Amino acid sequence: MKIKILVITLLTFHSFTLAKDKLFFWEIKGISNKVYLLGSIHVGKESLFPLDKKIETAFDNAEYLCPELDPTATNPMDLMKYLTYSDTTTIKSKISNKNYQRIAEELAKHNIPQMLTDKLKPWAAVVTLQQLKYMGEGFTAASGIDSYLLNRVKGKSEYSKAQDTLKNILELESVELQMNVFNEFDKIADSFVEYSLDTNDTENSPEFVTELFEFWKKGDTKAIDKLITDSQTKYPEYQNVMNELLYKRNKGMAEKIKTFLNKKDDYFIVVGSAHLVGKDSVQDYLMKLGVKEIIQLDASK
Repeated sequence: MKIKILVITLLTFHSFTLAKDKLFFWEIKGISNKVYLLGSIHVGKESLFPLDKKIETAFDNAEYLCPELDPTATNPMDLMKYLTYSDTTTIKSKISNKNYQRIAEELAKHNIPQMLTDKLKPWAAVVTLQQLKYMGEGFTAASGIDSYLLNRVKGKSEYSKAQDTLKNILELESVELQMNVFNEFDKIADSFVEYSLDTNDTENSPEFVTELFEFWKKGDTKAIDKLITDSQTKYPEYQNVMNELLYKRNKGMAEKIKTFLNKKDDYFIVVGSAHLVGKDSVQDYLMKLGVKEIIQLDASK
């Protein structure tokens, strides 16, 4: 269950009965504006787009798009310093020799040189392997929901017939914050890598991602929440990591989003779907901050 939570960031294997006309999309009314919350899946295919009419209309009308991050604003070479060790540390020193050999062999199948593998942090090696597997099945980060919206803002949309909407981009977090959070996985690196490799053919499968999209289309928050709570029950060592990966970030996001409710402009928030489910979700923290009405919207008829 661990790898699904890291990447997003994030979701579940088992569905529950839920009204089929819900979206993974919420509306909050401010004093004189609206704030929208959309759960994202960070990989996808072009068949997902355009999104539901209510989502697209809210996006068109908003003055601000607020993703967790704007990846295009970061130089890929600058990002490498967060993904790799800059000193003499190597992945070999963080995981067992058995798991090192296994992940090195898997990455070599995708032509990743051993020199790069050795310098990757364990969590980065796992995410790299997962992304390569998804790409082989036609799922890409470039076709993720957040990327689709960012591209529309920048006039680079490939999947929507709607006119691109030039608006302000306001990041909820920083690259440094997110990368420091992922570094928490170094504390449990060996068990994380081992589990990820053991479940590589099931929890990283295209069938899993397809099912994931079905849950997302139904607005099935219970399924995603169950994944997260089950994993913490089965793997207690992950509780501290999950606190850093999700719950502390949810609190920070909620505090920032709360300030938007005092503005005149509309804000369109897009974050990983795991941030919007269950206890200590973004919505939960917003309610603790005094926000009284957060409505999950129905799908268009």
